Amino acid sequence: KGDPGGFGYHGSFYDTQTLLLTQNQAHAVPLNVTDFASGISIENDSLGNPSKIRFQYPGKYNIAFSLQLTKSDSGTDVTTIWLCKGSGAGACSNVPWSATDLYLIGNSARQVAAWNFFVNIAADDFVQLMISPGTSTGTSILASPAQSSPARPEIPSTILTVNQVG
Repeated sequence: KGDPGGFGYHGSFYDTQTLLLTQNQAHAVPLNVTDFASGISIENDSLGNPSKIRFQYPGKYNIAFSLQLTKSDSGTDVTTIWLCKGSGAGACSNVPWSATDLYLIGNSARQVAAWNFFVNIAADDFVQLMISPGTSTGTSILASPAQSSPARPEIPSTILTVNQVG
């Protein structure tokens, strides 16, 4: 929506740090850099981590993300990713039917988790991208430094974009 003939509210965010995940614990995925945004911002959660995606205006929004996951142990590990939603200063509640399991197979396995959610948002709502490794003590969301030969830029641990679609 936005202004007539214009684009809707939007945001582009990412994270530059590696996050080691604790087994069987829900983690809100941090987003420590705002590339650009209009009508959407990132706020700290109750632990002081920049993980709350706050919406200033109501509407329907597409939330797309990618996480670079890795693990340091052998075997097959399951990691679950889902969305939670809250309003104002309230608690975040899991969004029904939003979870997906990902399997990391083998030592030093890497995989990119990437999909999107469409959500109905009221003014002052927030969402958080959540993750929990169920079977591993060695799973991380991995940021990587710049590479050479050939030169390649840094890899953020998380990339998340939000677009108003209605």
